Amino acid sequence: MPEAYLALENVTVKYGARQAETYALREVSVEFERGELTLIMGPSGSGKTTMLSLLGCLRTPEAGRVIVFGRDVATIGDATRTKLRQNLGFVFQAFRLFRAMSAIENIRIAAGIVGAGQNNSRKLLEQFGLKEKANLLPNELSGGEKQRVAIARALVNDPQIVLADEPTASLDSDSGHQIASLLRNIAEEQGRTVVVVSHDPMWETYAHRVVMLRDGKVIHQWRPGS
Repeated sequence: MPEAYLALENVTVKYGARQAETYALREVSVEFERGELTLIMGPSGSGKTTMLSLLGCLRTPEAGRVIVFGRDVATIGDATRTKLRQNLGFVFQAFRLFRAMSAIENIRIAAGIVGAGQNNSRKLLEQFGLKEKANLLPNELSGGEKQRVAIARALVNDPQIVLADEPTASLDSDSGHQIASLLRNIAEEQGRTVVVVSHDPMWETYAHRVVMLRDGKVIHQWRPGS
């Protein structure tokens, strides 16, 4: 049977030791499909951010396997793991744009960090409706525009997996819907695997699949509308 593309298999993550030991995730198994947006939901402390950290190769579990690009992350060395991470796209709630750089410079710096062979920053800005905003600084952009720049930066090196942590939490409702639609289209039209962590039930409208966590366990998975 071929290895999954992106998956957690019976993963357990613990924090602390002895009496202070707590479980962030307990024997969690989830597989993520190409061309789909998967929404991870659950109350605070349910393990959502920990799950995203595992998928982003930012930490390793105490038990179970993390499969990224069809490879068991535990079986590869640090250098290979770092290279693997550079082929992932990350989107954050707080945008994390450099304030002294223009929109296009914020995208280009990401291309430079990983040595992208082709810098398609301007094409991405145009694709996201920001062609006229290319030379503006972050403080001259709206919240929704900043997040679109952040998503363009995440995509500049053509990652096939995009991980987004509360990408609309800082936005108004209209901007939030625009970003959700954009990320769904990235999954559907470009065949990328998109994983979104959010508290906002608005995302259920845009998700192909929803995974609900509680107390570190998957309590329910479903496909909205099916």
